[in-house]
Amino acid sequence: MSNFFNEIYYFLNSFLNYEEPWKICLILFPYVLIMEIPLYSLIVIAYLKKFWKDVFLEKISQNYFPNVTCIVPCYNEGNAVVLTTRSLVEQLYRGNIEIILVVDGSDVNKSTYEGVLEYAIKYNSEFKNSSRHIKVIPKRQRSGKVSSINIGASLAKGELLIIIDGDCSLDNDLVAAGVRSFADKNVIASSGNIRVRNTKDSLLAKFQAIEYMIGLQLSKTGLAELGILNSISGAHGIFRKSFVRAIGGWRNGSAEDLDITIRIRAYIKQYPQLKIIHTYDSTMHTDVPTTWNKLFKQRLRWDGDISYLYFKRYRKLLRPKNIGWKNLFAIIWYDFIFCLCVPFLTTVYTAWLFFKFSPSFAATLLIVVYLYYFLSGNLFFLLYIIFVSERKGKDFKFIIYLPLMPFYQYTMRIWTALATIFELTLSTHKDTTMAPWWVIKKTH
Repeated sequence: MSNFFNEIYYFLNSFLNYEEPWKICLILFPYVLIMEIPLYSLIVIAYLKKFWKDVFLEKISQNYFPNVTCIVPCYNEGNAVVLTTRSLVEQLYRGNIEIILVVDGSDVNKSTYEGVLEYAIKYNSEFKNSSRHIKVIPKRQRSGKVSSINIGASLAKGELLIIIDGDCSLDNDLVAAGVRSFADKNVIASSGNIRVRNTKDSLLAKFQAIEYMIGLQLSKTGLAELGILNSISGAHGIFRKSFVRAIGGWRNGSAEDLDITIRIRAYIKQYPQLKIIHTYDSTMHTDVPTTWNKLFKQRLRWDGDISYLYFKRYRKLLRPKNIGWKNLFAIIWYDFIFCLCVPFLTTVYTAWLFFKFSPSFAATLLIVVYLYYFLSGNLFFLLYIIFVSERKGKDFKFIIYLPLMPFYQYTMRIWTALATIFELTLSTHKDTTMAPWWVIKKTH
């Protein structure tokens, strides 16, 4: 055992002293240089460009207060939906807010239905002249989240639609911040900010909080500035109602958020002046899985959905004439290479190291890989704290968990590879709680 650690020390010392750096770089850096560093660099540059415009150049209209409809699909959330509804009526927004609560399977989901109905009747009667109004729409037979959103959109009176999960909490300026950029008539959709609420429940929740900070905040802002935002979150998305109706609303099945984003990007190919943005200061808070078992089940669906949509549902759409060269390049580079290929390469790379080299040299390479992801993770985290975070003091406390993040990221990449295999062989997107089996069965 002592020889093993002595060899690791020798290899690391050789690398750090530039005696044999080419050997490690030849093995390690083609994987990093070609696929990751250019993407990371573009995202950072794009974000800094947006930050410069927001602060020094562009002035967003402060006198834009359109009628807004908040659609809240409800299923088995119980009293949590009442709390979400309360946070909507208490929004610091000068315009009118219509709140549509669509209760899926109301006959069996009685606690949720009765809870929101009681609150809605009481609020509407006590505040008849309020600029907020609550509607409760019961769906006796359960038909899924997509059906609930489409029903809400068909009944909506607002110019803008905000889709919110039923079991979340909201900042009181979520609506005001979310609609501000829609003063630009070319903005047709926006992804909103999502923060992790239950960080105190487990170490795993803290890892996901950091993942959301960097992946859902910093990265999405940069991708949107580049015009290649890959997904508008189904938990917090903002849309111009006229546009949503024009493209036929949401499609049934799994991954409704990624699905509608793909179709919007295809539409933008014909009308390049239209824009999808990310509004990082419109914030909602959600709970994340606190155990590995629950997290793996969640990501099995999330990661499998990418394969399902690109390889099955929209394989014929992914052509330059349909979505344009820019979008096709972005999908290939980010969704295929970064989100799908890199996890496979990570898995194969690890196995190859120990097959090709001695255990000590393989371990040395993995240490170098860890150092790279540790340093890059710290860089992105600090950029997030400086430029993006609206709760800098609270978020900065997560810095103590950064040394462990590469292990979390490594585990999740391997799981992404497995989830992709499961989807391609077993169609695991059909095993979802987002809709009953008979709805999923009819989708294609």
